[in-house]
Formats: sequence, C-alpha cells, structure tokens
Amino acid sequence: MSVKTCELLAAHLERKAAFDHDFAAKYRALAAATDRGEYGDSPQTKSIRIAAVGGLRINKALGDWSRWAFNHEPHQDQSRPLLVAYEDAGRRTNVRSEFEIFFDCH
Repeated sequence: MSVKTCELLAAHLERKAAFDHDFAAKYRALAAATDRGEYGDSPQTKSIRIAAVGGLRINKALGDWSRWAFNHEPHQDQSRPLLVAYEDAGRRTNVRSEFEIFFDCH
C-alpha cells in the first residue's frame, strides 16, 4: 500500500469521525429537546426520541471507530477479511472498503 493511500485514508478517517460525532450531537440535541417537552408528549414524540437515541448511538459508534482507526497502532495480527464483495445487478463485484485499506496501511 502506498504512503499516499495511507495518508488519504487517515484524512478520510479524521473527516468521517468529525462528521459522525457531529451527527451524534444533533441526535443528542433532538433527544434532549423531546425530554424537555419541546415537542409535546405524544406517542409520535416518544417514537422520535427512541429513533434519535438509536441514531445517536450508531453515529457515536461510527465516529469512535474512525477515531480509533486514525489513532490505531498496528498489531501483528493479520487475520482479516481479504475481500469485501456485494451483489450488483446480479453479478459479483469486488469492492475495497475503508476497513480493508486501513488494514493494508497497518
């Protein structure tokens, strides 16, 4: 893996962590607003709060992973998937994910 690719990945991970943590903060603000009663106390409001907490947790976890990957020191463990694939209109297509590139850089 080239140094440039690893530098691009590091920049991507840093941007992704910031984006995901920012999104989590927006979900946190929405959940707090529903807790304060700013949107009333209806079943719909309770549903919005549950969804906001789910979005908060997912985006925080994604941001935390990106931050961890950015700061991660390489390990000797080389056990990792070698290929990520998905179905595209019924045919198999190979795709390199940010996870694979991360492991190649470490």
